[in-house]
Amino acid sequence: MRASAVIVSLAVVGVACVAAPARAAAGDEKPKAAAAVPDLSGSWRLDKERSDDAHQKMRELVPPPTGSRRPPARGMPGGPGVAGGGTMGPPRGIDPGDDSAEAMRPILDPAEQLAVYQAEHEVVTDEGSVRRRTLHADGRKYKAENGASEVKTEWKQGRLVVETRGFRGRKTTETWELADGGRALTCTVKVENGYGPAATIKRVYDRTGDAPASERD
Repeated sequence: MRASAVIVSLAVVGVACVAAPARAAAGDEKPKAAAAVPDLSGSWRLDKERSDDAHQKMRELVPPPTGSRRPPARGMPGGPGVAGGGTMGPPRGIDPGDDSAEAMRPILDPAEQLAVYQAEHEVVTDEGSVRRRTLHADGRKYKAENGASEVKTEWKQGRLVVETRGFRGRKTTETWELADGGRALTCTVKVENGYGPAATIKRVYDRTGDAPASERD
């Protein structure tokens, strides 16, 4: 009996010795640090040469019917009387009465000047006469300022992601991030109609002033 008790005791001690280092190693593991939130604040100018032509992108998404010689209606992409191939009116497939049609205008015809003001959980984008938005970057859903669309804004891996859903199912996802060592700001917009392929439009802004101290090389 004593020999058996000694063997059992030694086995328990051996298991404890093996488990202790494993627990210690697990305890030493530190959670991965979240990506730092960049400071997008500043004044920016649209770089047209490096930015996509949004109207062309939308035309490629919904080509005109084959075999039809009828020209596009006035105000539609490629239609007569519209400078630049359709800078007035929504692109083909967007209902002018839809709230998200109004939301598409700053994407189709972005302001040439952009100012960004950033706080801990808010980012304000001022696009002059085009629009001014206050984005609540806490990951919670909220109503857009027009009250018709639902918005969710959050930081993901150092990028500001803004998801906007219209009541007719249209969804736009904007991804804002710094580039070129903080000297450029890019915005990639993915437009989904709920049917057919999505359109991806990229805009590039160049900084016109000094970068915040936290973003300088």
